[in-house]
Amino acid sequence: MEIITKINQIPKHLLGGALAIGKFDGMHRGHTLIVARLHEHAQQRGIPTIAMTFDPLPAQVLHPEPWILPLSTREQKTELLAEQGIDAMIVCPTNRSFLARMAEEFFANFICKILKTQVIVEGRHFHFGHHRGGSPEQLDIWCRESGMTFEAVETITYKGEPVSSSRIRSLLGEGKMCLVNDLLSRPYRLTGKVVPGERRGHTLGFPTANLADVKTVIPHPGLYAATLRYSGRDYMAAVHIGDNPTFGTTPFKIEVFLLDFAGNLYDQTLRVDFLRRLRSVMKFATVDELVARMHCDVAEIRASNKPGFTQSSWSSGYGA
Repeated sequence: MEIITKINQIPKHLLGGALAIGKFDGMHRGHTLIVARLHEHAQQRGIPTIAMTFDPLPAQVLHPEPWILPLSTREQKTELLAEQGIDAMIVCPTNRSFLARMAEEFFANFICKILKTQVIVEGRHFHFGHHRGGSPEQLDIWCRESGMTFEAVETITYKGEPVSSSRIRSLLGEGKMCLVNDLLSRPYRLTGKVVPGERRGHTLGFPTANLADVKTVIPHPGLYAATLRYSGRDYMAAVHIGDNPTFGTTPFKIEVFLLDFAGNLYDQTLRVDFLRRLRSVMKFATVDELVARMHCDVAEIRASNKPGFTQSSWSSGYGA
């Protein structure tokens, strides 16, 4: 997949393609459906598929305080779109000047004149341009006037509610990881760099890697079953998010314990895929009680490890 960062310099072989514009934050089931329809139109005409997205997300520019974290990094979004078979991703560098453009101007100058787009596919609730002036209804009119094909894909629902990035963000805040993974159709991922901690886990027999510089939404505090690939091998993991009330410490931390791993992870970047939430953060009366519960937690995670385990083995068989 080609990545274009200068919207005025589009290679000729990408002109006249099928286009989808959006944040694609998290690349959930709804996004996947839009991409599938995009491919169908493109295959019928023999034209390239193009996804246009924004970096940073518009909300991060318009409402920087409080900081709004995305569901996926730009790197992960790129990987997911590439896996979907998209030919090119156009990344628009988002700033207030860009967001102030009128929708009709952007449609006429960029979508028509520069990209020479033949097909546009969007979600039913898609809007773009200043004051969200580019609605699906208006986009349909402009496309018909310009000789383009336009399709608005209906919002899909799961368990009675629409699939959306905002719903996933809310569910992460509640720790409902299995439902989050169902909406994504894959495990939710955090990426962070391993930094030195207090090394208390080493003394307890559970050495953990402390993750920092996490740039996506962090799930609700608690203990989670997870998996990650490191040095060509898949590992089951226990991930503790929150403080350590047993020791009276309040700093919020993300601690990852890899089962059956021995080695130094400092300064390494880990990509942790969450499977399900095991329990909330707990305060224990003694260190021995804490250690005993940690052994139980690890045993529960091991019980989820079935023959042929891979990173994608996250399904509902792991529990609710």
